[in-house]
Amino acid sequence: MRRSLLGYGFIALAVVLMADAAGLAHQRGWPGKRLSQAFPEAARFTSRQLTLSADQIGRVEQAIGERVEAENRAPTFYPAFDQAGAKIGFVVFVDQAGENGSIELSVAVGADGKVRHAVIASSREDKRIAKPAFLDQFAGKTAGDPLKVGADVTAVAGAEKASQAVAVGVRKALWLAREAFGAALP
Repeated sequence: MRRSLLGYGFIALAVVLMADAAGLAHQRGWPGKRLSQAFPEAARFTSRQLTLSADQIGRVEQAIGERVEAENRAPTFYPAFDQAGAKIGFVVFVDQAGENGSIELSVAVGADGKVRHAVIASSREDKRIAKPAFLDQFAGKTAGDPLKVGADVTAVAGAEKASQAVAVGVRKALWLAREAFGAALP
């Protein structure tokens, strides 16, 4: 009996570690620090998790030009509030496949549907894609923008594929929100 309990403990630990390695770490626990990094002007956050329908996922996939991975099909949105308690936007975390593994992005969107901030929480790509010099160009973008290297995104020299992956991740975040809430703020 003791051996089987120990065995189950190792299996549980392995599942947790695999989930973390698969880029699912943003789905566990309260991501307070990451929320503050993505939306520094917010005074507080709440959370709202949704599961999108197959039709909604299909529209997101068509908009971004690739498959939406399982970990992004039930996104958690974190509505952001100012000091007075008014909703000022939301943060959503998405995983995006890069050349060297998953890129975990935090995307802050204002009440006007425009990106305020994009932050890379973890990545094994060129570190320059996580710098403000690259990420600041996403501010003001909407789901209606191309968000494509060469069109409205300037790639980091030598990291063009990683730059495009980040652009797709931001576009994915915007389209997940559009499908989940339409024009309404979560």
